[in-house]
Amino acid sequence: MKKWILLTTVLSFLTNFTQFQRTSIDLVKLRTSAAYLQGVKTLRMLFIALIAMGICIMLVMTAFVLLYFSVLFYAPISAWAKLWLSLGLSLSSILASVGIFHRFFSEDKWMEMFRGDELVDTLTGTNGKEKHGR
Repeated sequence: MKKWILLTTVLSFLTNFTQFQRTSIDLVKLRTSAAYLQGVKTLRMLFIALIAMGICIMLVMTAFVLLYFSVLFYAPISAWAKLWLSLGLSLSSILASVGIFHRFFSEDKWMEMFRGDELVDTLTGTNGKEKHGR
């Protein structure tokens, strides 16, 4: 009788364990699929952003070159003034490009854009404002 109860208990446990294992595998497949779809969406948006950024950079560079040439060739000012004007315009465009580069390629901006902070907070169970000091 005790063997029968033990055998029934073991079989019941194994049956429930396989159902639990199957449910766990299905959950892992579902989460993996969701992560894959999110990765595809992120990659697509990144590709579109890179193409758009490249086009914008080319247009801005063309506009700056045309502006410099038109100011330097057609302005009725002395050569010294043209020199200082071209140095000032060059410096301002360098500072603007460094500022834009820093703004768009900072780690905090990318973590915010791709919700990396939320993912880390979800995985660790912490509140991002307490952890990151924001």
